[in-house]
Amino acid sequence: MVDVLLVKPPLSAEMLYGALSGVGAYDAPLGIAYLAASLREKDISVELLDGSLAGISFDKLAEFIIDKNPKYLGFSAVTLEIDSAAKLALQVKEKVPGIKTILGGVHLTATPSETMEKFPQFDIGVLGEGEATLVELIRALEEKTDYRAVQGIVFRDEDRVVISPPRMSNKDLDALPLPAWDLLPGFPERYSSAAYATHTSHSCSILTSRGCGHRCTFCFQGSMGRLLRFHKAEYVLDLIKHLYHKYGIRDFRILDDQFLANKKRTVEICNLLIDENLGITFSCLARINTINPEILRLLKRAGCRQISFGIESGSQRILDLIKKGIKLEEVEQAVKWTKQAGIKTLGYFMMGFPTETEQTLQETIDFACQLLLDDISFFFLTPFPGTEIHRDVQCYGLFNENWSTMSLFTDPSFIPEGLTKEMLIACRKKVFLRFYMKPRIIWAYLKRLNSPARIKGFFEGLLAMGKLVFSGGRSKAS
Repeated sequence: MVDVLLVKPPLSAEMLYGALSGVGAYDAPLGIAYLAASLREKDISVELLDGSLAGISFDKLAEFIIDKNPKYLGFSAVTLEIDSAAKLALQVKEKVPGIKTILGGVHLTATPSETMEKFPQFDIGVLGEGEATLVELIRALEEKTDYRAVQGIVFRDEDRVVISPPRMSNKDLDALPLPAWDLLPGFPERYSSAAYATHTSHSCSILTSRGCGHRCTFCFQGSMGRLLRFHKAEYVLDLIKHLYHKYGIRDFRILDDQFLANKKRTVEICNLLIDENLGITFSCLARINTINPEILRLLKRAGCRQISFGIESGSQRILDLIKKGIKLEEVEQAVKWTKQAGIKTLGYFMMGFPTETEQTLQETIDFACQLLLDDISFFFLTPFPGTEIHRDVQCYGLFNENWSTMSLFTDPSFIPEGLTKEMLIACRKKVFLRFYMKPRIIWAYLKRLNSPARIKGFFEGLLAMGKLVFSGGRSKAS
């Protein structure tokens, strides 16, 4: 009998990526891997279950959990996964009434009271960064002390939902143990980067910092907090070397919101990687206004193959409205510098902001296609709970507040006044066709076809693009 079973709720690729389900990345669930490592460090037995990769039906998944017979069943869920987690928790509790179910993740942190009221099958919730909180909570439950005194949780007191005092964000990230990748069945083979990726080796997502500090209205930062905190460069190197030597990882996807925010640390990490000479590659996200030619040249020497930029819109009015804090001229310069350094670029854009018009949509399409980007990704704005944009979005159009529809890739959940769902879907179809049919982009992809894996990824990408264009971009789940 295991003490704690931590579960990532099942979510189909169609629900997550819609028409692009065939080429989307599937990252190892870092959240529960960090939680498991922290529990194990304190001698609490723990196992992990990734519901999306279990390869069995929903009912069989519930039976598997029941057979495991954990004392505590934990779920970490984003908004799109919350209904799935609730359904699974209910099925398990019906068979094992005494089991304690614990919920965590960004959705609960954004809307704790409403979530606990809607889903009584969850006994306790863990808010924000959960490593220290979950350890303290499990100890209190095991020792039968008053768990309600634990900071950073939400629970029921008879008919009331109670939120305990908040827990401060962890400032010493280096004190955290490395994620428990060894507890993820099939790691790393069963996890993948996008099918059209330029590398062919095993790839893994990692975090080297937490927090962001910026105030974009469409982003919720309550889970990690606004305070930007960093692992030291030496910790990052140890993390990479651990994955390199133990699991054969040769490519790393750095998921930090602000990987380049601390220039001194970025230089240190790059120099350590250059000196170590492992021959790895990595990609990262960066804000437009955090790069310069010098740091880009160093990133390239260290193995950086791609930088993703959150550009969001080609309308300066929209960028100012969503508090993005960048100028279109800065975007053009940053993309140009990155290309000159020999690093590929991916631009993230959104469609359907409040006050969006046909004109601003066209400005975004034109801007995305004129930039020297290597790849683009277009999402529909999704006003997630906890974001500034969520609070008053209904004043600007039609908003479907059903949590299970809040996907960035499938049908838009928010339709700005003056636009329609069909118009937004047509615009996304238009920009993908216009961008990926450019001779420059086609030739760049053809030049990558130097291995069976890349040829396979190329044709999977073509198939997904055709599905997106001819289906209108909707998923079967929508």
